[in-house]
Amino acid sequence: MLALFVAACGGSSSSTDTSGSSDSTVASSPADNDLTATLTVGLDAEPSSLDPAGDSLSLANGSVYDGVFEALMVGDYTEAPTPWLAKTVTESADRLSWTLVMQDGVTFHDGTPFDAAAVKFNLERQRVSAYNGSGLKNITAVDVVDPMTVKITLAVAWTAFPNVLSGINGVMVSPASAADPEKVKRNPVGTGPFTFTEWIPADHILLTRNDTYWGENKAQLASVTYKFVTDETARLTALIAGDLDAMTTIVSASVKEADSKGFQTSIPPVSGYGNIHLNNKKPGLDDARVRRALEMSIDRDALKDAFDYFGYDTESGTPISMTSRWYSAPATANKFDPEGAKALLADYGKPVKFTIELLQGSQSTVDALAAIVDYWKQVGIEATVKMVPDLTTYVVSVITGAYDAVAWLAGEGSDPDSSLYAMLHTGGPSNYSVFSNPDMDAALDEGRSAPDEATRMAAYAKAQDLFHSQMPYIVLTHGQVRILATKDVTGLTQAAFFPSRTAGKKAK
Repeated sequence: MLALFVAACGGSSSSTDTSGSSDSTVASSPADNDLTATLTVGLDAEPSSLDPAGDSLSLANGSVYDGVFEALMVGDYTEAPTPWLAKTVTESADRLSWTLVMQDGVTFHDGTPFDAAAVKFNLERQRVSAYNGSGLKNITAVDVVDPMTVKITLAVAWTAFPNVLSGINGVMVSPASAADPEKVKRNPVGTGPFTFTEWIPADHILLTRNDTYWGENKAQLASVTYKFVTDETARLTALIAGDLDAMTTIVSASVKEADSKGFQTSIPPVSGYGNIHLNNKKPGLDDARVRRALEMSIDRDALKDAFDYFGYDTESGTPISMTSRWYSAPATANKFDPEGAKALLADYGKPVKFTIELLQGSQSTVDALAAIVDYWKQVGIEATVKMVPDLTTYVVSVITGAYDAVAWLAGEGSDPDSSLYAMLHTGGPSNYSVFSNPDMDAALDEGRSAPDEATRMAAYAKAQDLFHSQMPYIVLTHGQVRILATKDVTGLTQAAFFPSRTAGKKAK
């Protein structure tokens, strides 16, 4: 989830108004910063696309989005989302529609007005997106009420719908820029504090400050350059050498090395997890006994000790982290049980053989996956690792289901509807494991529509129990992206991506 567009908990039938101030992020003081400065930030991959409707969200494109685009609402991991590009968001008495009134005086970077027609265009475009469209199936109509007002009609009540408006489906792109479906992938036009300047393939993306930004807090940097440095060691080496001002990482060894050399570390709350998606349509992986055996044969404590990864511990096998108020402990705790795994495989009675894909990058990640594959081998499962060299191939493989198993990162919103429904409901937008279970669907449907929190809590507790019994995919880690930076970088908020909209550089 984006720092600005992160899904948050809540969603009520009251109206929220931010007409007095439209920019709630906190930037460092302009008096302390060199407003002519630029930052160079190392990313772990090159984005496959910068079109919010034309790709799934990744750490690479999310960091770029944070400066260029904005969403209808904004939230964080602990608070309900509040309106942003929207001025007010109101649920109807029958809970089957939401009315949005837009901020006045906002224009896209190309001069296109931000109005109700632009909102309708973007929502309709996302509804047919191959990547995000299934997440909006509950919407039956998007109607322009007047030039600045939109009414969104739903098939069933959607308690956490404001979370959707603060996520990727709520991101607003200039309708004029999206007229060319190929151009919009590489020339993003939003309403944010930075404008897109250039994309040099295999090298960098450059953003430049938007001096006519509509919000109160202007960008504190003249520009931001995002360098594509896919190798973890090379990225850290470049930071230490002074070739980068900041970098993103999920590897704790990099954090320790940077800390020892006096670099800053920004540590946000738990915001995501590392999964092994299992294609539930593939022979062997279509059986819950095999999937549970894969989970039970992994020694998480040993992985934590050997690789010092964030979140490699016994509770990480849950789809909701223990830090969340929505967490429900499983009836039977996760444990390393290779003999139990062997018994399940014997009951299944057939050989289990598959390929697991991994995006090329950190060597420690490669080594950790090799250790996991070895655990599986010890219980009689044959898995082969396939390295994928680029993000585009990796994403397409997952989106199209052309894989057996894949190592994957996902975001965890503070409301379960943002992640569990997407990943576990039949036809969910991020249900890359192609899991389908009527009891799970019923629990997630109740969690989505129930108006009171107690009922929703019970529904998600049931969903978590079903997850453990069916094990549609393996949750390896709960953790967060770290931002490493030099001491002269300011405004490093606890964000899930590099916070370009608040970052600055100290004046010398």
